[in-house]
Amino acid sequence: MPSVSTQVTYIVVGYAVLVAILALVVAVRRRERPRWLDQMV
Repeated sequence: MPSVSTQVTYIVVGYAVLVAILALVVAVRRRERPRWLDQMV
């Protein structure tokens, strides 16, 4: 069973990745979306 510090590290890293993805989505949405991106989705 992993130690408490290992579990905390996983939570912090996972939260940081989630925040980074969210920031990227917000940054992309604020820009004007290219047409090829609209066609893909």
